[in-house]
Amino acid sequence: MPLRNRADPFGLAHAAPERGGFMGNRGGCCHREDRTLKDRQKVSRRRAGLRSHGASVGDVDALCAGEVQEVLAGRAARETIDPAELPDGARYARDCAVDLICERCTRASSFNGYGPPLSLHRAGLRLTPKIVCAALNSGYQAGRHASIGRV
Repeated sequence: MPLRNRADPFGLAHAAPERGGFMGNRGGCCHREDRTLKDRQKVSRRRAGLRSHGASVGDVDALCAGEVQEVLAGRAARETIDPAELPDGARYARDCAVDLICERCTRASSFNGYGPPLSLHRAGLRLTPKIVCAALNSGYQAGRHASIGRV
């Protein structure tokens, strides 16, 4: 049975067998031998060393994390948006589901990848931090999961 080591955009931990595309499943550093979660502060201090993977973007990570933490802590609310206004690569929530904007369509998101392209919804809650949306609007092209394919 997989450990609860995958987090969704709402901050909930899940036991999912699928591996993350960027850092895989990091359950070993977050769980005790009895499979319960370790103390959060100890894990955070330990993970600080794991972040030195050569692809760190420091300030951007910090700005994104700041916005996400404000939302998860209840000090800020998710912004209601028209998904058509989001750039390719941004994600939004609707009805407890998460979608990715890709080529002016939406794709349902899961731990296993993304579904087929569908029409955009009329409204949703922006999940991608504003600073990342600004980078995407300025020409940054996010990498694509294998389930989406190449352009």
